[in-house]
Amino acid sequence: MNSGGAIFAESMLTVTNCTFTNNQAKNYGGAIVTLSESKISNSIFKANKAVFGGAITSADKLTLTNCKFNNNQVKTYGGAIYHERNNLIVTKSTFIKNQASTGGAIDTVSDFFNKIRIKDSTFKNNKAGFSGAINCLISTISGCTFINNKATDTSAINFKSDLTVFNCNFTNNKANNIGGAISGGYDDSSLTVNKCTFTNNKAVFGAGAIVNGAKKIKITNSKFKNNLLGKNHFLSVLNQGGKLTKKNVAITPKEGTKIKKK
Repeated sequence: MNSGGAIFAESMLTVTNCTFTNNQAKNYGGAIVTLSESKISNSIFKANKAVFGGAITSADKLTLTNCKFNNNQVKTYGGAIYHERNNLIVTKSTFIKNQASTGGAIDTVSDFFNKIRIKDSTFKNNKAGFSGAINCLISTISGCTFINNKATDTSAINFKSDLTVFNCNFTNNKANNIGGAISGGYDDSSLTVNKCTFTNNKAVFGAGAIVNGAKKIKITNSKFKNNLLGKNHFLSVLNQGGKLTKKNVAITPKEGTKIKKK
């Protein structure tokens, strides 16, 4: 199939309790292409392949609930999901070992009406050249766990506009360039981090946990521990943007601390 290895939907689509395995498409959506509003729940997507969107390419509002995405792959954008416009809502889903050049698990197109909400989900062992787990625009991510995601740049989340991250855990994510856990932001964007933990994340440049380029960054009620910059220093946050506000933030060891040689 050129697009939609299993399903090509031009009207509203509902999928429940289905499994999609080893489907392939030459262009978009290894398993599914949907052009209208879609709801997918309690379904499994495993080892699907395409050029865009290893499992799903969506061109309208997409709601995912209690779904599993494992080992899906693309050559370009969105190892599991490539989302083009309108809202993407993900709840209680897992993304494991998905792979892409950009957005190891999820990639979203730069459309200011394309708002992303991801809740109570897990991203583990996803891999990309840029943005190991999620590449997004205006997004709210809450109650999620990011573990062992890897990329050349921004191993867990790259954001291109306003990003709010609440009650999330970032552990052992790694970037071979900048931003071990979160990176991005532009002149008029903002980054808000609240009630999050960042532990043992690593980057070669920038900072082990967060590299910010947004106009505003606010970090509250959060903990940073053992986030590594390069091989010799602990550095959790690098602010390259505008005003930085921190309240009730614990960072250990102290920023800039060198690793003691044994």
